[in-house]
Amino acid sequence: MDLRHLRYFVAVASELHFGRAAQRLHITQPPLSVGIRQLEDQLGFRLFHRDSKRVALTPTGQAFLPKAHELLNQVDKAEEFGAALAKGHAGHLDIGFTGAMLFRGLGEFLSLFEALHPHVEFSLHEGSSLEQKRLVRSGRLDAGFVNVGDSGDFGNLVCFKERYVVCLPEKHRFADCSCIDLASLRDERFVIFARGPSPGHYDHLIALCAQAGFEPRSRLEVQQFLSVAAMVASGLGISVVPASIARSAMPGVRFIALEGSEIQPTAFLIWDPKRETPGLDAFVDTLKQVLVRSELGNLSA
Repeated sequence: MDLRHLRYFVAVASELHFGRAAQRLHITQPPLSVGIRQLEDQLGFRLFHRDSKRVALTPTGQAFLPKAHELLNQVDKAEEFGAALAKGHAGHLDIGFTGAMLFRGLGEFLSLFEALHPHVEFSLHEGSSLEQKRLVRSGRLDAGFVNVGDSGDFGNLVCFKERYVVCLPEKHRFADCSCIDLASLRDERFVIFARGPSPGHYDHLIALCAQAGFEPRSRLEVQQFLSVAAMVASGLGISVVPASIARSAMPGVRFIALEGSEIQPTAFLIWDPKRETPGLDAFVDTLKQVLVRSELGNLSA
């Protein structure tokens, strides 16, 4: 079926006048009339009643009109998708993230990206930084939001910077302090993010304690920052966590500024620069634009 003839039919059905329909289509009336006849011959039924005074849809023409609109809409969408695909603004992405990214503006960024690039679909997969790096390297993830650490041979973009803070039970003796020197916590039991899933955070905390002159004792290791906060709330220890975790609003804990803590990168977007992935350039470019507008280079700013 010739798509031109379908467009001819829709135009005449809208105008109910061959002359006006021809003007709308930017063609002359004779080829329009020929095209309608050819479509009718192909379909095997008349689309219009026409005489010298009026043009009207036949009952079968009226019934066929919604299907013609549907077919043309599908073609238009396919053409639009093809153009977007050619420009790298369409495709499907598998994106990884750590749980901490939920408190760093990830949802807001993804909503913005979806609005700007409706032809790029994405699926989200929660996982540790280590797991995401493995999956990006194997091609099972197209990109991943990971916590601090060596980005290796990946393409990478710093997407969040923040300070570290002390996480204390709400009835701790320092819970009402505005700032804490880490050295004053040397005798406390620490709850620590396990090194396996995120060696960057683990190594950073151990280094902070070493700079304060001690090694954290009685370490309880967990694999999610919310688990860290929950264990602190239960009175099982204290911890040092990225400031964004305070946005979890975990009951029973206090987040206190850590003396001497500096703003630093705590999250990256990583991807394999050797792979061509439709839609990934648009994803990275949109993230860069968001970060440019941010004072600290944070998704949430």
